Amino acid sequence: QVSFYEQLETRLRALPGVEAASVASSLLGHEGNRLGYEIEGEPLVDPQQAPQVGELGIGADYFRVMDAAPLLGRAFTDADGVAGGPVVIVNRAFAGKFWPAAQNPLGKRLRLVVEGKPGSWLTVVGVVPDIFQGDTLRKRFDALIYLPYREEPEASMSVAARTRVAAATLGNALRHAVQEVDEDLPVFALHTLD
Repeated sequence: QVSFYEQLETRLRALPGVEAASVASSLLGHEGNRLGYEIEGEPLVDPQQAPQVGELGIGADYFRVMDAAPLLGRAFTDADGVAGGPVVIVNRAFAGKFWPAAQNPLGKRLRLVVEGKPGSWLTVVGVVPDIFQGDTLRKRFDALIYLPYREEPEASMSVAARTRVAAATLGNALRHAVQEVDEDLPVFALHTLD
């Protein structure tokens, strides 16, 4: 799966008219995964009752596609989730909830709690602007964390691209790029983020 998504991202980035492209486990308007978590230094009394946070697995160019440069720290690189240490990026809502303005969130650690079992500690390497993820009608930003998709790729991922040309004109090129990697893979639900 990782190899497929890496090849696909490379092909999409090379398409004429595409500025940036990334895969993501979920796109705007769709809830991401909800996972339990623990903040280092905050006691977790019962792992079975860990608080939940929205989580998205994303590629290195995701924040370029969304035009959301990091407020602090950095975005992911293509090396994250492969050879480097376990890292996480949090949105402003998450950072503000746990590390008030006087505290620097960079270097802080959290870990996911899945089925009552805490995972490895993840180091915060970036804080990004709040992006509407779920129901955009509520006009409320939820706390979100972002992980490199290479950590745990999903069987079904979305693709997003920022373009220099009318996005609607790239549908066939996007389909062709996918089918160059896997001719039997269907591409569906193509639409602009407008």
